[in-house]
Amino acid sequence: MKKAVLCFLLIAVMIAAMLSGFAETVEVDLDLSTMTTSIAYAQMVAILRDPAAYVGKTLRIAGSFNYSELRQRAVIIVADKSACCETSLDFITAQELAYPDDYPGLYKRFTVVGTLTASEEAEIGYLLADAVIEAI
Repeated sequence: MKKAVLCFLLIAVMIAAMLSGFAETVEVDLDLSTMTTSIAYAQMVAILRDPAAYVGKTLRIAGSFNYSELRQRAVIIVADKSACCETSLDFITAQELAYPDDYPGLYKRFTVVGTLTASEEAEIGYLLADAVIEAI
């Protein structure tokens, strides 16, 4: 019995080590998660002002989670340091997730990685496609 429990714990530790290394191995073109909040906000504004220059690029973004009931879409909010200014970007996950069970809580900090893509929906414009939620 002790060997089975020890074996289970060893396997669990190995899986956790593999998963924690996953976030570091994803190649991104632009990592906003390592920037200060004000610089990340400024970079998001630059991306949204000229999104065509970033289409096809893989972005890692840290921000707060929200969910648009109207669009049935997950949203990442990036705010400046004082949180007086914020911008957002919709994202669609690579795997099928169910809201609210599989997502961070509303306004909780998290990190997402995805590819900036032009949306077919005129009111959205651009979004992160094939996104993966890395850290909650």
